[in-house]
Amino acid sequence: MTVDIVSPSNGSSPLTDTHPVSPAYKNLLVSGYRTETETLSSTECQNLLSEIWEYIEDVSYYKILQSDETTWDKLGNVDLTSYGSHWIGVEASKWIAERIYEKIYERNDLNVSRSDLLFSWNGDKGSIVIKMDDESTDTSCQFTALVALKCGQYVLTRRETGDEKVLHATAGDVILYRSGQYKYSSASSTDYIAGLCLSMSPDVTSSSSAPIPQYRFDCYRNSQKLSPHLPFIRPGSCPPHPQLRNYFRYGASPLSLRTLQLYNLVPHGDVTDDAIRAAILRGVVFSEESYYDCIPSNGESAKDVMHECDDSLLLQHKKLSTKIPPAVAESVYLPQNTPILGQDKFLGGIPSPCGEYIYAVPGHARRVLALHVPSDTLTYLGPEYPGQFKWLRGVVVPPTDTHPKGLCIALPS
Repeated sequence: MTVDIVSPSNGSSPLTDTHPVSPAYKNLLVSGYRTETETLSSTECQNLLSEIWEYIEDVSYYKILQSDETTWDKLGNVDLTSYGSHWIGVEASKWIAERIYEKIYERNDLNVSRSDLLFSWNGDKGSIVIKMDDESTDTSCQFTALVALKCGQYVLTRRETGDEKVLHATAGDVILYRSGQYKYSSASSTDYIAGLCLSMSPDVTSSSSAPIPQYRFDCYRNSQKLSPHLPFIRPGSCPPHPQLRNYFRYGASPLSLRTLQLYNLVPHGDVTDDAIRAAILRGVVFSEESYYDCIPSNGESAKDVMHECDDSLLLQHKKLSTKIPPAVAESVYLPQNTPILGQDKFLGGIPSPCGEYIYAVPGHARRVLALHVPSDTLTYLGPEYPGQFKWLRGVVVPPTDTHPKGLCIALPS
């Protein structure tokens, strides 16, 4: 049947996008909410909690540690929402699609219209918060699934009247509610609250086999939910902070094909090699190595199989997209802790062809600074070069017969 959802603004007009709903969920249209128990296993919940805590520890430079509760208020009141949290636990969308939304809509070509992470802990001297915005109504989706990762009481507020519904949920339960009728309000627990919030609707694109058009990527780019998976967008929207850092510092998090389809970055249905290449060129990172088999090997021309496709670009993306675990920041000093004074000292860096050195390109600095990676030692190289803004970054030339060790060339600024 087709369901008309009453808009909370005036209580009478239906939302513009409605979809056929399974008869098994007819009671949800009357009550406005229901709890699906034991949707996630205890192991799945624990793995998601571990992923959330890995995120919290990393963005705080490991000043906050899950294993030491005395560190939880070390940074005072911190909001970690905008440091890459939207991609934490995103692979769980596959489970929610299969166990909840495919049953509601009786189809599997679904698109995620909302994905939020929820975390809240309050101490005497500080708090840790990852916020979930539920103030607005997403009229493109009918239902929202709140996945409880911790046992506690979760409060839904009716949008029209402000009446509250207090629901008890254990880890793995899903509170499913009508998006236009209720919104998540708050939660309480004996220690901290953690959860995921996902909304999905059937895919409305005209063709499931065609590559996702560029305007669809622009739409998701503007939402910043998928920013790590799109070029020219910072992996996080956080302001500069002396004690916090972005989580996805090495690029996008590799994701499965099903997850990428749910987020509308790869089309549903039978995925062609052209669709895979188009996604790769737009910055998508696949967790399955097999999807990179469509990249032409050496000796083949990518132009023969796909327009505007560059062999070297795809091969470089494959090499760089390998998942790198977040690293703990480490400071390296000159001998005797010699200070490096001045502004605009170095403008970019160049890795050596052998992979053992990183050279800092002089801007106002008078000499090249070299970091020997295996030994973590810093030294100055070569003569002094007077002047300001001398070079800006550089390029690496691989070894040749003329230069068997390769070259590092600084570019004039």
